[in-house]
Amino acid sequence: MPYKDKQKRRDYTRQWDRKYYHEHIEEERAKARKIRANDPKKASTRVATWREKNRHKSRECTRRWSQKNKGRRAANEAVRRARKLQATPQWLTKEQLEEIKQFYINCPDGFEVDHIHPLKGGGLSGLHVPWNLQYLSKSENRAKYNFLPVEYK
Repeated sequence: MPYKDKQKRRDYTRQWDRKYYHEHIEEERAKARKIRANDPKKASTRVATWREKNRHKSRECTRRWSQKNKGRRAANEAVRRARKLQATPQWLTKEQLEEIKQFYINCPDGFEVDHIHPLKGGGLSGLHVPWNLQYLSKSENRAKYNFLPVEYK
């Protein structure tokens, strides 16, 4: 449909694109699943290429996911920090790792997850294990910083 007005042409194209997307989304998802199953390296390359071309969209998607999944994000961030500090013992079971994740996910509003024995301390460093976690208010957690509890000093 030839339009003389550029805006009308853009609107028509957008409508057509949306219609096509909704009609073919399942086919596209099936293709992506097949590629992931048959050639994971090709799939990761494809995703990386898309992210590189669409940085703004990628960041927006990540931001929206982070807002919807604050507990999961906090759990993932805590695991990353703990691994970085090598504080997660290899002997933890999958159930204990899941318990840690749930501890972060179920954190009440206005509170933060704190390590009773800090992961990074002076003479003694704690572990990233379920029995070393507690909920503290933000102000209490900031005051505690990375010091040991009073009874261990």
